[in-house]
Amino acid sequence: MDLQQAARLIEWLDEERRRDKATIALLEERVAQQADAMIQLERRLNGLEGEQAVMRTSFLPAGRDSEMAEQLRTEFQQLVEEIESKRLMAEREGERRQDIGRESLARMIRDLGERTDALEKAVEELPRASSVTAWPQHWRLSSSVSKTWPRSWRSQSAGSPSWRSNAARTPAASPTCNRKCRRFRSR
Repeated sequence: MDLQQAARLIEWLDEERRRDKATIALLEERVAQQADAMIQLERRLNGLEGEQAVMRTSFLPAGRDSEMAEQLRTEFQQLVEEIESKRLMAEREGERRQDIGRESLARMIRDLGERTDALEKAVEELPRASSVTAWPQHWRLSSSVSKTWPRSWRSQSAGSPSWRSNAARTPAASPTCNRKCRRFRSR
């Protein structure tokens, strides 16, 4: 082999070596791109698996329908029981308030009865007094009336028609009281 052939062979080997280096560089670049693509695909796959897991938990399989219906039924029963207990408590509170109102009304009626008795006694004593001594007793009577009668009644005089009709209609008024009041009014 002569020198020229050896030089051509070396040149050819150098050229092959350069081509091989270029091919190796190109292949290494492709491998790097493939690695990046694999990493991206792996991330995407993990994201899809996560979404699939979320979708599985959000959608109920057909077998769990009866469980969910039973759970909803028990929740509604609990709500109804709570509402019923609140209603009963409100009803008891209303009854308690009515009892308190009745007691206060009964107390007021007893007080009015006592005041009416005091007025009957004062009316009985009034005709016995003479005309000269009637004025001090009249003042005592008017002061006892102002203490015993409520304000709304004090504005009505004993001789007004509305007082007479109310007194005649009142079931608590005794017949003797009505007779005495009539005698007192006729004078």
